[in-house]
Amino acid sequence: MKIQDIINDKKKMYSFYVPEEYGRDFPRIPTGIFAWDLIVGSGVPVGVTSSIYGPEGGGKSTIITYLLSSAQNICWNCFEYLWDCQCDQQTKKKAVIVQTERFDLDWAEKFGVDVDELVLAEPCSGEEAVDIIYECIQAEDCGLVALDSFSRVVPETEITEPALSNHVGTRAKLHTKLINKVKSALINNKRKGQNTAFVATNQMRAKIGNTWGGATDEPTGCFASKHDWHLSCRMSQLKSPYTDKETELPTYGKFKASIISPGIKRKLLTLGGTAEFYIAMQDTASHSTGQVFDEKTTFDYADNAGLIDRNSWKFLGTEYGTKTALMQHWQENPQAFLTAKKRIIEHYAKLKKGKTDEV
Repeated sequence: MKIQDIINDKKKMYSFYVPEEYGRDFPRIPTGIFAWDLIVGSGVPVGVTSSIYGPEGGGKSTIITYLLSSAQNICWNCFEYLWDCQCDQQTKKKAVIVQTERFDLDWAEKFGVDVDELVLAEPCSGEEAVDIIYECIQAEDCGLVALDSFSRVVPETEITEPALSNHVGTRAKLHTKLINKVKSALINNKRKGQNTAFVATNQMRAKIGNTWGGATDEPTGCFASKHDWHLSCRMSQLKSPYTDKETELPTYGKFKASIISPGIKRKLLTLGGTAEFYIAMQDTASHSTGQVFDEKTTFDYADNAGLIDRNSWKFLGTEYGTKTALMQHWQENPQAFLTAKKRIIEHYAKLKKGKTDEV
């Protein structure tokens, strides 16, 4: 008799890891940003916790907004985009954003979010935020729960009691409780065959007592908030060379993402360490607000991998005749471009695993 059978026979049914049921890697939710998805191995992993942290204006909420859009446009059974899904059990799920400050719906629409289908929660205390997140993760029709931001999960005692009251450790305890409840709910969902993802943004603070060199910043919160994430990604905003001459406002936002040690330590499939990308911050001749400026990067990676036939400029089974026609097709057909990026990244992921099957 197997050890699982002996334990379950004496007590109750426990959840044991079965490779056939869980697979060797997690399903992913792509952001649609080629460079970002590439370094994390096709997108944010499902069934585990992910953290995106960095300074103010670093692009954390931008990544979250793209994830909300993708979560609304993928099949939660096969994790293909809905327009590519061919499975018999196409499943759509809700995306939930737990926002501790004002959420700009107009801005979200420009990034492709269906605001009418979006579930928006605005808790007034940290305890309420924890309860909302826990209940949402357990809901069958919920796919993605996003918290923006983790650092604003503040205990009610810090809000209601006098300013000089001493509450040592209360916020750390609440943060730990949040992470523990989320992880427990995600494991329980796996047991039920229910796919759910949790991702949170977090602020950055200076590291105190850093006398030996190394990193000078770290995420805010308790020990668990820095070490208990499956994927942890640091975001920052770089000086953009593209600005409007009249308004002096950036035409494109330039962002940088870095995978830090927890993601690698947990053996997450990463294809690189850092990524830089541009996002249109206002309408231009070639891009509308919210679009990612990454056609050239996508093309270069596809070309280097041998996925483009330069004789007929054939890609994904379609001949375009010229490089210009292919690039123009991507610009005029956002859904086809998202599919192209997903296929190219999947190809690189196979190469990383030692498989050379073509897209």
